[in-house]
Amino acid sequence: SLSATVLTVQVRAHFQCDLNVRAVFEAPTIAAFASKLGIKDDEVPASPAPSERNWVLVEDNLARLDSPHVAAHDIVLVPGAGGSAEVFNGIALSLPAGQANVFVLHHDGIDNEADPLGCFVAMAEKYAPQVLRHSTGRILLAGYCVGGLIAFEMAQVLQRLGVAESRLCFIDTAMVPADYTFQPFDEAYFKGEFFKAICDTYSRVGDAVSSHTFDGMPLEECVAFAVRRMDLHDPTEHAIWHAILRQRYLAEKYHALATRKYWIDHHADGRKFGEPAGGGREPFMARIIESDEIGCMNSWANSCFVGSVVDQFEGKHLAILKNHESDIANALFEFINTPEINAMTETAEYDS
Repeated sequence: SLSATVLTVQVRAHFQCDLNVRAVFEAPTIAAFASKLGIKDDEVPASPAPSERNWVLVEDNLARLDSPHVAAHDIVLVPGAGGSAEVFNGIALSLPAGQANVFVLHHDGIDNEADPLGCFVAMAEKYAPQVLRHSTGRILLAGYCVGGLIAFEMAQVLQRLGVAESRLCFIDTAMVPADYTFQPFDEAYFKGEFFKAICDTYSRVGDAVSSHTFDGMPLEECVAFAVRRMDLHDPTEHAIWHAILRQRYLAEKYHALATRKYWIDHHADGRKFGEPAGGGREPFMARIIESDEIGCMNSWANSCFVGSVVDQFEGKHLAILKNHESDIANALFEFINTPEINAMTETAEYDS
């Protein structure tokens, strides 16, 4: 999920320019990207064919998959904790062009260089108005992992802003039972696992490391260790990677803390998941997509979505988006195009 960042770092180092990650999404073609660098038209390779689709950043945290048509429905894809928007590329491109407007959220501190937010409700309050400004019809909010929790909070914000109907799709969103006891956050463990993953992915020199390699290391030393193993030779690139890894670590830590806070606060309220704090409305229509890894542990019994249609796919949580792109795309498209009365009937039949 650091691909856009890697590209930005390489361009900064090569062209000696001040470029941020946002530029990758603001300029989705080679020609547009080159213009940001001041490259002349005759030096730019041919542009992509018109049939190619690209993400176009339309707000600080929202990108739209370009299309020659404006559709009647909107599908908004929400990444999980520490996740990048690009994890949804395959699913987005599998959705039929012109049949639904497709958007993806960019979390602060992950796909941009803003300070990360540490509360799902705060994220929803920032993200939902951006969606509303570009919505043209029925909205389906599809969140992966804890992105499903953020999507639910966004649906509540949209309702307060006057959106009559939003639909939800929970993609491998784990339900934490009310009797679950959270242990104190172990930052040393979290930090070790994070930097082990970075070294496993990006190291060019040195032997494999374990998470215990980073025991007792302050954050700045962990970052410096990981950057040294990248074997970078350009001082500018070295400095940029140091800043990026530090920011990325903090963003993922904030998401982890936000997840804990969300469930602790929710269970303290004594409500079922999906139940409105003030009452007075029906639960949102929802569909559930799960890997069998999460599905075998999950229970929706203590939620307002117990009667929702469930699609379960074989495989691991971390691979479900990649291994089932077309299946998930088909489920999203089918759900957003299901008339409300039919969907309610299906739910009743499912309950019975």
